[in-house]
Amino acid sequence: MEESDTYIQQAYAKKSHVCRYIERHPVLSTLPIASADTVSQASTGPSASTSTTSSDPKTIALPKLQLPTFSGDILTWVSFYDAFRSAVHDNKCLQDIQKFQYLRGLLTDEAAHTIEGLSLTGANYSHALQLLRDRYGQEHKIIDAYMRALWQIQKPNGDLSSLHRFYDTLESYIRGLKSLGKEESSYGELLVPIIMDKLSVNTRKQIARDHGDVPWTLPDLRKALLKEINAIQAGLTVDTDTMGESTSQPALTVYFSRQLEIYTSVQTKAVCILQRYTPVWRMYCCRRSQETNGNCEA
Repeated sequence: MEESDTYIQQAYAKKSHVCRYIERHPVLSTLPIASADTVSQASTGPSASTSTTSSDPKTIALPKLQLPTFSGDILTWVSFYDAFRSAVHDNKCLQDIQKFQYLRGLLTDEAAHTIEGLSLTGANYSHALQLLRDRYGQEHKIIDAYMRALWQIQKPNGDLSSLHRFYDTLESYIRGLKSLGKEESSYGELLVPIIMDKLSVNTRKQIARDHGDVPWTLPDLRKALLKEINAIQAGLTVDTDTMGESTSQPALTVYFSRQLEIYTSVQTKAVCILQRYTPVWRMYCCRRSQETNGNCEA
């Protein structure tokens, strides 16, 4: 108790000393002065932990990154290498042997055979990566592969899905060439007749009807193909809606159809009753005729 009283007396003495200092310096008089109780509460109270936690930045849990694999298709090398380089190769926290482990785990088929025989060591990582670059990463080889793919692209068989697949594949190869610096103007004139030969006769007629007798360019042909796909899609949608409308009858038509069924049913019953009692009616008529005329024509 004596020690606590002494601590409180010293705190108040320091407070009075500070107040006298502030009075001699008016600029500091605008600052708030905390009491000893306030200081002790701020250091031990829940507000201290609150201020600490509130300053922490908020984090969002992102989904796990899944790196693509590479099987040896030269058309997918650029996308694979860019993803691998950003996630693994440029990661300074990984050693070369760890990078080599990731690289081997992402290679399949022909690409895996390319580095087969290299032992799993840190020194062989750069060697393995260079082998893959020399075989799949040379720009002129990738451009040649894209041009061969455009030449060998599968023909559409005339329906909407195959034409859509043909257009998407064409656009993918053209975007790949553009990423390598090859513009359409450098190969478009050679590619137009190849694409036209792959289209069906009906498709060529449809796109030529709007284009007229004007030389085709690759951008115009791509736009015409997309327009034809949208027109076919719109036509199929209209046909589907028309079929749906034809199967559903209006309420008034349904009412009259029901009345017709009832009338037909009543008429059928009447005919059945008439056929059933016709012999009896004939006998009655014959008897009356005999009584009246003495003969019976029935």
